[in-house]
Amino acid sequence: MGVGPGLDFEGVSSIVSGLVFGSVFSASGLLSFPWREFWYIGGLVWIFRGVWFPLRWAFKLTSFLPLLGWALIVSKGVWFHLFWRAFGVVCSF
Repeated sequence: MGVGPGLDFEGVSSIVSGLVFGSVFSASGLLSFPWREFWYIGGLVWIFRGVWFPLRWAFKLTSFLPLLGWALIVSKGVWFHLFWRAFGVVCSF
């Protein structure tokens, strides 16, 4: 569900959570970053979540990857064989 151009709800929530987390620790004196760096923290969380969620789905598909790998190896072998047969026919003229 889009909130703005290029932003989804998870991205906005991660930015807000980064800002809240940073401001709470800044108020307690544990961190003393300027406000601009809170946006960087939220942006890094947003980027991490944007990369992690597709990777998580890719990890779920790993059970299919060996089958896909074998299919690619077999198909490449077939195409390689057909290429050399065609190459041999062309070179025989």
